[in-house]
Amino acid sequence: MHDFFQISPVWHDPTPGLKRASLLLGCVLALEVSAIGTRALVPIDALSLTGITRGVEATFLLLLGPWSLRGRANQRAAIHGLLLALTVSLAGLLGVGLWAILFHSPPPGLFPQRVVPETAWVPFLLTTSIASPLAEELVFRGLLYRSLRRRWNAVLSILAVSGVFSGLHVLFGGQAVFPFVGSLLFCTGYEVTKHISAPVLLHVFGNGILFTAPWLGLFQAV
Repeated sequence: MHDFFQISPVWHDPTPGLKRASLLLGCVLALEVSAIGTRALVPIDALSLTGITRGVEATFLLLLGPWSLRGRANQRAAIHGLLLALTVSLAGLLGVGLWAILFHSPPPGLFPQRVVPETAWVPFLLTTSIASPLAEELVFRGLLYRSLRRRWNAVLSILAVSGVFSGLHVLFGGQAVFPFVGSLLFCTGYEVTKHISAPVLLHVFGNGILFTAPWLGLFQAV
């Protein structure tokens, strides 16, 4: 624990080659386009379709991507990523709780609107808190950010990837601020541990808190 907040001196994840990265990104894009076409032609629940699509993408990326948990160094880095994600998530939860106590409401806009938990909470949580964060991190941090870091410094790489990440959220009907801030955090976690586990777990835990806190009665969504 003495080096918990120190930056790892080496990258545990290899830089994906151009051919492999292009193939993986092309397959992800093809799956996303197929999902959009399927939604337009087939009467299927959008949430379930998104969850299936992101789950397939994540499985595909994990199987063919350059990341690994083999070896003691990778396993230590993954544990470091887990501890870092737990610590940051706990700190964020405490911070939001303090805000709610002081101002009698959560930070404005932090908790988006929810589906009805009695009818769709299982696919909702599987999609928003597991499948989507995993697929997004493997693409944006594991492929895009890792490739940029081979050529650019950390600041430029973080800003570039975060801009694309938040821009796509806006394009698909979301907002820009929280995705951008979240991306800054995920990239920083990747920089600290040099292992994909950190951004993945930070995203998973972060989304889990955002999407379960109102249901658990911890905060009331605005």
